[in-house]
Amino acid sequence: MLDLILANGEVIDGTGRPRFRADVAIEIPPLEQPGRYTLKFDLVSEGIDWFEKCGSPTTTKTFIVRD
Repeated sequence: MLDLILANGEVIDGTGRPRFRADVAIEIPPLEQPGRYTLKFDLVSEGIDWFEKCGSPTTTKTFIVRD
């Protein structure tokens, strides 16, 4: 979640969605076997828990690795 809140508590951007100015890179381990794979994306609150464990849905993307 991303809210912009003034010192007086007024929310001036309550979209709750961060706006990235560039692509976000992810690293996956080398995949030596061709086939269909699925990536599952989740957020974490460091030192507390993964969002999925607290009931938030995750996003998945499927891709194919070819010879």
